[in-house]
Amino acid sequence: NGGSFPLLPGPSRIFVAGSFIGQSALDFVAAGERFELYLGLEERLKVTRDLDGRNSSTSFLGNNKRLRVAYRLQARSYLKTPAELEIRDQIPWSQDDRVKVKLNSSAPKPDDSDKGILTWRLPLAGGEEKAIIFEYQLDYPADVQLGAPTRELEKQILMK
Repeated sequence: NGGSFPLLPGPSRIFVAGSFIGQSALDFVAAGERFELYLGLEERLKVTRDLDGRNSSTSFLGNNKRLRVAYRLQARSYLKTPAELEIRDQIPWSQDDRVKVKLNSSAPKPDDSDKGILTWRLPLAGGEEKAIIFEYQLDYPADVQLGAPTRELEKQILMK
């Protein structure tokens, strides 16, 4: 709050280019205090996520299986001004010692990685497009049943 008076609690109405797009709530904010206010989605920033079938595979190594999974995230700004995106994605996080998860590659490298959550901070100029490509692998005994999302992913890769 850069003003010399506090901001009082209550509803705040959000307008973009003179058009009402929504409403948010504001807590009491003292003069000079930093605060966050949800202003809705910025429709002019787009991120897509696609499985890279050419670089994903499943294979057997003796009594073990290996699942390699590659994704391509594409971020595009339709803004006229620069913006910084924080993009988060996840890789499996195993609590079973028999299941090994490894991030093989990421371009660019994540700014942060914690318990399978990968975070990138991506600056975009107005009209700019950037890609994030990452690959991970799961190594596990063939008799271990993985969770439903991983089984579905394995089916997708096999059907490519």
